[in-house]
Amino acid sequence: MAIVARGQADRGPPRDRCGDPDLDDARDCRRDRRAVVLPRGVARRRQAVDHRRRVAGRRGADAARRAGDGEPAQGAHPDGRAVRRRERHLLHRDGGQPGHAADHRDRRHPRRDPRRAGHGHPGPARALVGRCRHRGPRGASRMTADDLVWILPLIPAVAALAMLAARGRATLVWLDLLASLGVLTLALVIAGEVPSRPIAAGPLRADSLAIPFLLLIGFLAVATSIYSNGWVRHEVAHGGMKASSLRYYHALVQAFIATMLVTVLADNLGILWTAMEGTTITSAVLVGFHGDRRGLEAAWKYIIVTTIGISFGLFGTILIYAAAAHAHGAISDAMSWSEINTIASRLDPGIVRIGFIFVMVGYGTKAGLAPMHMWLPDAHSQAPTPVSALLSGAS
Repeated sequence: MAIVARGQADRGPPRDRCGDPDLDDARDCRRDRRAVVLPRGVARRRQAVDHRRRVAGRRGADAARRAGDGEPAQGAHPDGRAVRRRERHLLHRDGGQPGHAADHRDRRHPRRDPRRAGHGHPGPARALVGRCRHRGPRGASRMTADDLVWILPLIPAVAALAMLAARGRATLVWLDLLASLGVLTLALVIAGEVPSRPIAAGPLRADSLAIPFLLLIGFLAVATSIYSNGWVRHEVAHGGMKASSLRYYHALVQAFIATMLVTVLADNLGILWTAMEGTTITSAVLVGFHGDRRGLEAAWKYIIVTTIGISFGLFGTILIYAAAAHAHGAISDAMSWSEINTIASRLDPGIVRIGFIFVMVGYGTKAGLAPMHMWLPDAHSQAPTPVSALLSGAS
């Protein structure tokens, strides 16, 4: 069997010096266009020689290109090698640039270190110990114990908003119970963290003084939520409360719990006074929730007396703030309880005494201290039973 080798069939017809076809050389032209039949061994040796020449030519060209100074890389890799198969789709993936396809490819191997693997040289396989393959976005941080301080009053506040949109007594009871359990659980977690260090998040702060009150509010919230299930069923059955007003009742109870939590956690004089006023508003509405004459009378007495008292508390707060701003020099830090505690020895004793008297009278009225307790019997007798328990705990 013979192999057919091509001759000079791709050349044009022979021409003379003037460029015209040379008719005398037509026979030679026809002879050149004919295929030349070579033996098998000769054809194979000629193909091998041509292959070696092509390989040597490419190697020489690569060596000359690498030897040139200042010449840019010709391929996707800095050494000038062409892009490998399955690498072209990685050139611009994940923000990469041409020339870094090796890094993108190595990153796909789950047990290869991208910092040590080279293009074409994978190196020893090494497990990525203590390193996550897919990292989250930069700036993402996990929740800390300090975040629990502001999440604690946020739970009953969100539950109160959800209750306003809820329908059905069973749904309201479960929301009330879950929110109360969440408050108690976070209070226990914070109580476990505080002995090592106080927990602070902005204007809220939990220390050893606040822990007993947080636990008391949490236990009262769970107890009143459990008791409210049977009490609400009895009130609706005997006409003491309308079924359509249950969501407002549960929402006000959770709002009252949220304001009590902010009062205990407040590290700012202004936020403390605002939270105390919030407890007055929510509890006054709950005292007169039944809507009868005695309930409304008790609610108005409660509002008037406690509002007068809280006004005295506001004046005392202003005096303490003035003394702290004069001693500290920084107006923004003069409202913080923790900052006032650090400069207590430098405060003006006369202003502090007057401020303390006003604060004791104002907040004592809210707590039901004698002789400012005239609202207490009427409010506790006319308020719903779970609300009376919460008022006793808040006082």
